[in-house]
Amino acid sequence: MKIHLLLLPVLLLCGGATYSQQTLEWPALSASGTISTAFAERSIPEYATRYVGQWVKIRGYVLALQPESGSYFLSAYPSAGCFFCGRANWDSVIELQFAQPKGVSYKMDQIVTLQGIFQLTHDPYGPAYRLEQVIGR
Repeated sequence: MKIHLLLLPVLLLCGGATYSQQTLEWPALSASGTISTAFAERSIPEYATRYVGQWVKIRGYVLALQPESGSYFLSAYPSAGCFFCGRANWDSVIELQFAQPKGVSYKMDQIVTLQGIFQLTHDPYGPAYRLEQVIGR
């Protein structure tokens, strides 16, 4: 009985961490709303701005553009239909910055679920979204 009482606070603390992380879905990143930059105007959904600075997880296709230098992106679509090929919008790709970049190795179009801190990039020429401190597979 004493062991169960000792484990209760640990379980409550661990359970809270699981619920604080939000799952993002790609359609939620392409709704309406507007954010302006010096170079361009983009529609950033109000829904997406709620997650800025928060831990989120999202599933997608890895775009290993320059894996030797750690340049990875997560896309809603495989490489043949992605933003960089001109077949999708800027809101269908997320820049990835890994918590521990050494040893990161993903293949092009590998399907993964990643976790990280969601941010807006304010880059008028690239993706509008970034995941920082990325972990996961």
